[in-house]
Amino acid sequence: MNQSRLKFANCEFCLDKHQLLVDGRLRKAEPLVLDLLLYLLRNAGRTVSKKELLQAVWYGQSVSSDVISRTMMKLRRAIDANAPNELIWTIHGSGYRLAADIDIAATG
Repeated sequence: MNQSRLKFANCEFCLDKHQLLVDGRLRKAEPLVLDLLLYLLRNAGRTVSKKELLQAVWYGQSVSSDVISRTMMKLRRAIDANAPNELIWTIHGSGYRLAADIDIAATG
């Protein structure tokens, strides 16, 4: 079976299993947190607005910006508890940006 992984920093996101690995170890995270990560990975290097995230990750549901902020905090903790703001930047007044080079790897 061919598996695609998006590698960034010391992390990997396994697309077919919807799993996050940090330093080669499985990191538990809520599905919504992983959905948010996947969206940021697919848009790496580009600032995504909260409005865009609401449409893409929350499918237009009516949620407060606090929900986005809390989910982002959980994501930052999941990818790197030691330096949570290094990979995901908050662009004040604009949104968020994943600041990492992404490598796509296929394993089989």
